[in-house]
Amino acid sequence: MVTITIAFMLLFILVWFYRRVVPVRGVKCTNLQHLKEETKKLDIRDYHIASHDPVTGATNIPFAYIKRYYQPFIGSEVIIISNDVVAKNLCIRFLKQKGVHVTGYYISNSDNKEKKFAELC
Repeated sequence: MVTITIAFMLLFILVWFYRRVVPVRGVKCTNLQHLKEETKKLDIRDYHIASHDPVTGATNIPFAYIKRYYQPFIGSEVIIISNDVVAKNLCIRFLKQKGVHVTGYYISNSDNKEKKFAELC
């Protein structure tokens, strides 16, 4: 009985880790300057962060509200703009389940440590 409980706990931890940390296959880091006209930009950063570093042409819907306001993006190509990797992975997995074609992502942060990671894309 104890081994079954431990096995379920281990399985739960692995699924939790996979959803948050492992990058989504087929979704690449992209540069915002080289996008098609029909590609929509979805900024999932919080409002106060996105207002200090705005992205032109992007729709700002914070990650906490994505489950309520994803409907306009169904069936269209979307680029995700995020400030952290965990929110990016969770958002991409959710949107793909709902029928949104996520083609790429961009990590944007005003923090110098994370800016170096964002410039690699």
